[in-house]
Order: sequence, then structure tokens, then C-alpha cells
Amino acid sequence: MFDSDYHIPVLLNEVIQNLFANISENDDCVLADLTFGGGGHSFAALEKFKHLHVIGFDQDKDAIDHALEYSQSLGLNTRISLEQKNFAQFTQILDAHPWWKASKMKVILADLGVSSHQFDKAERGFSFRHDGPLDMRMNTALELSAADIINNFSEEKLADLLYKFGEETFARRLAKRIVDHRKEVGLIRRTSELESLIFHAYPKKLRHGRLHPATKTFQALRIAVNAELDSLFSLLQGFKQIELETCRLGIITFHSLEDRMVKHFFRDLSKGDKKYRVITKNPIVPTEEEIKSNSRSRSAKLRILELATIEAYVQKHKEKETL
Repeated sequence: MFDSDYHIPVLLNEVIQNLFANISENDDCVLADLTFGGGGHSFAALEKFKHLHVIGFDQDKDAIDHALEYSQSLGLNTRISLEQKNFAQFTQILDAHPWWKASKMKVILADLGVSSHQFDKAERGFSFRHDGPLDMRMNTALELSAADIINNFSEEKLADLLYKFGEETFARRLAKRIVDHRKEVGLIRRTSELESLIFHAYPKKLRHGRLHPATKTFQALRIAVNAELDSLFSLLQGFKQIELETCRLGIITFHSLEDRMVKHFFRDLSKGDKKYRVITKNPIVPTEEEIKSNSRSRSAKLRILELATIEAYVQKHKEKETL
């Protein structure tokens, strides 16, 4: 049902099977999709669960516009409510939403990857595989672009950013090359310029490895521009504030910084409070078949946390006994 021309969702079957494990196809339920994007996970869930409503969040206007048009073409617009907002403050919006307040069966999903549409649209500047302006803003209203960082940060600040957000071994070497280029040649404004500079700054024997030399630099810039780790922290803290009887939270990460945050948060929360239970002791990862058909899925990891009060567990047990 999803629009594969816009975005291919990762771990689609795994999300439906594990995040909705306690929900039957005839249950009234609501999904808060905090990173709606192309809506692949949401549309698949809407098809399977006929009484499901979706509250979708996305800060990218292109994604919201596409979702409105596509959901209407499928006749699903009455079951989807969309918010053009970053998910960092999702709790306030959900608390006020009538669908969320009315439903007892609740699911939250956050897919932290960049959408295929964003990667493939050269003018968004996310990918070094397409020449475009060095931008990387998921919300074009943001003031700071990747070009602003590359052209204005000091050598030390650039090195720290590349090391912290990209885990780049050659962070200091690359930062020096970028600053030297600014002085000798001029400002770096295009993705292709930065890609070439990074490629030739890398040691020759490492230029043709599994990862392109520019991968970690582009990752670090994207994280910094969009304050991705700050938003993830706000999401996790927000989940702690939710006052519900039962809910499952699923988060798909794509690099170790995100996955480490999620893993430690889930572990610490479940150890400190018995109403939380980690469903995935090990992360769910794509099958070899999925990786072959969608190479961008190869680093995806799905972790799931369940919130359920003692009262909810008792009620569920009683219901099973009466069946």
C-alpha cells in the first residue's frame, strides 16, 4: 500500500508483527507515528487494522504534503491526522488529541532514518551521491544549514563535531583540510565539493572500502543541523511522562549513537520501574532478503519497550481466563 516511489519503509513486517503483537485486527487502536515520512509503516498498519487511527508527525513540509495527497487517494484521510512538527514535543499534542484520549490500545513508532525521498532529492543536500546545495535541513525553516557549519565553524569545532556525531577517526585531519580549503580556494557550497575534498583527504588505502570516506562526515553534519540526538533525548524523556495503562514504543535507529541511547534508556527504565518491560533483548535487524532489495536498510535496528501498569496486566490476565 505504501508509495515505493517516495520511500521504502524498513523492517515493515517486523514492525507490524512486534509492535502490534497484543492488538487484534478488530481492536480500536491508535498509532502515533512520530516520523511519518512516506507513511509506509502507517499505511501498512491501516490496511491490516481496520479500526486503527494514525496521528503522524513530520517536520518536513514535503512529507506532509505527500501524505495528505496520498492518503486521500487511498480513501484513508479520515483515519489520519497529520502534524507538521518535530516529534520532540509529541506528548503535549497527543495528550490533547481526541483519538489518543479515546483509545485504550496505543502504539508509538519512531523511524529515525532519513527518507529515500530526502536522500534522492538533490536540492535537499543530504547525499554526496547527488550534486546539490550543501543543506541537509529536514525542516527548511531552520536557520543553520550544513554549508553554514562547514564554512563558519573553527577547525577545532569542526573536528569535535565530526568525531562526536560521525565517530570519524580522521576528524582532525578532515577539519584541517576543510579550513585550509576555505582559506586557499573559497567557501564550500555543494555536496560534490565536500565529497571530493573528504575523499582526497582520506588515506589512499582507505578510499575504496565498504563505506565511502564521506559517509561519516555527512552523517555528522545532518545530525548537527537537525539536532537529531537532542530530539531523540526529548522523545525518550517524553515517553516517561506519558500517563497510560499500556503502550508499546518502537524505535528504529540507523547508527550506533542513536542505538546506544535507546538501548541504555530502555534498559535503565525497565530496571528502575517494573511497569516497563524491554520486549527486544536484542535488536530486530533486517533479513538478508530485505538488505538485498533495499541496501539502505542494512544498518537498521528496531528496539521495543512496553509500558503496562499492574492494573493493566491484571485486567489482561482476567480477560484471558474468561476466553
